Order: sequence, then C-alpha cells, then structure tokens
Amino acid sequence: MEQFFLEHQQKIREYEKLLPHCSYFRCVAILNELYQFLKDVSSSYYQPNIGMASSYYSLAEQIFQLEHFLPQVSIFPIRPYFHPEMIDRTHIQSTHEEDILMNLTQQVREYLYATYHSFFQNPFEFERIDFVDFCQTAAEYTQKICDSNHLICHTFCIEPGFVQHSSLFERHGYHYFSTVQIFKHWYLIDCTYNQFFLFHRNMKQRIGIPEMRNCAPGTFMLLTPERKKLARQLLKYGFAPLNQESFKNYLDGFAISYRNGLYYEATKDFSFTTPYTVDDYLYFLAGYDNQLLHEKTEWLGYQERPLKNARLKIFS
Repeated sequence: MEQFFLEHQQKIREYEKLLPHCSYFRCVAILNELYQFLKDVSSSYYQPNIGMASSYYSLAEQIFQLEHFLPQVSIFPIRPYFHPEMIDRTHIQSTHEEDILMNLTQQVREYLYATYHSFFQNPFEFERIDFVDFCQTAAEYTQKICDSNHLICHTFCIEPGFVQHSSLFERHGYHYFSTVQIFKHWYLIDCTYNQFFLFHRNMKQRIGIPEMRNCAPGTFMLLTPERKKLARQLLKYGFAPLNQESFKNYLDGFAISYRNGLYYEATKDFSFTTPYTVDDYLYFLAGYDNQLLHEKTEWLGYQERPLKNARLKIFS
C-alpha cells in the first residue's frame, strides 16, 4: 500500500502544479479528473470491517485543499436585492405584505453583512459572501425583529438526515431557517441560502467519493423548474410564500443532498426526488421521525466504502 500511496500522492502533486496557471474551465476539469482518480483508487485503501486506510484520508485531504483554486462564484448567479440604504423600518408596520417582508429581509441581510465584515475583511459583494455558519445568526435576528414587531415567527433547525444531534457529517451540516406569518399568509425566510449554491460545494463528481462531502442542496434545486423557481426567489429576496409545494421543494433539496453514491449504486434511482410529504417533513422537523428510518444509514452522510463501480454515472 505504501508504494502506490506515494505514486498516487505524486500524481496529485503534478496536477497541483498546473492549477495556479489554469483558466477557470481548466481548473474545474482538473478537479473533476482528480475526483474520478480518487474514486478509481479508493478500493485499494479499503478493507471490510476496518474501513478506509489512514493514507487514503491524506489523499482526500490533498485534493480537498486544491478546491480553493475554484472561484468564489455561484452556480446560479442571481443578484440579491440588497439595498440597506433603502430600508424603511416604518414599513414593518405597513399594511402591505411585500413591504413588511422586504424590510424584514433587508434588515437581516444588513445585519449579516455587517457581522460578516466584523470577522472577515474580504471586500466581497453580498452575493459572493459565503454565509456558512451564519444561518443561526440570521434566524435569531429574524426572530428578534419579528418579536419586536409582534409578528409570529418560528425557527427550525434542519440536521443531516433530519436526525437530532446527527452524526452523519460528524455533527456538522445543520441549517436554520424561519417561517413568518404576515397577516393571514405564511412565508419561508432564509437569508443565508446562497451558501448552498457556491461552486466549490456543488462539484457533481464529488458524489461517490468515500469520506468526502456530497453536493450541496443547490445542485438539486436546479434540476426541476419548480425547485429552480423557489431557489431564484429565495436567493433574490430571502423570502418565498410558504405552501405545500414550496415547503416540500425546499426540504427535498436538503434530503437529496444527504445521499451519497452508495444510494445511487444500490437503488439505481437517478430521479433526484424523495417520497416524503409535507406531513413527513413536519414529523422530521419535530423529531418524531427521520430520513434514517426510511433509507439505509450507509446511503446517507459520508460514504464509508468505495463504490463497486467507480465509473458509475450519477448525472446524465
């Protein structure tokens, strides 16, 4: 194992030398070649009942570190409506639902933008900021604004597999969102949704690689017109009408993203859909049920063993 590990390590280093001088498209192509390379060699590092050898993790980490060469851009470049200078806080008491929603999400985005720049000095525009780990901050601030304006607001936490204290991604990967009632209508609020559409989290060739994160929900939200419409609304405005269709579409994106390559190899299901209903998801979020009770544990979260067919084509 040591001999081919050194050979594999050297091959990755040869690719690494090319990346600083590559165009955007060539960089993507090289990383996809490396992802496939890792799938091809992964079986050499696997032993049943033991798992992946420690040297495999070194290779995976070596490739993971090369992802910083990918541009900080979105796979669905929707320019968000963000004009903090236009916030009129009196409109939170308006008789028009859209005025209330626009001002609510503008205030949350303004707070996120200021909070982000208090930690990081990157002069990014709002749509290019990676708001990973800011979802709870956004949800708590949404709740604060709603409470001060006597609006009914509920905060939800999605955990991988919809399992409370989930260990699917080593206790990472949770996401907070809010629902708000404006007069007689409910709305979904998610002002950090753009994190799921950044390029480096949506490299499709990642699916099927042992012990590497799958694609983010963004990849799967763009596969149907209905999901894509919802994604566009959330990315642009930070809110969307909450109904049976939007609720399922929103949560389907997360549920599908938790599946690893073993799911597709075993089921041959390449529809990128789920059987879950709105009621199912309500039970999931309440902690009465979860995805692991309906799909095999080995199909979800980090993939613990190589695919039998390293060349399995998941996306057409």
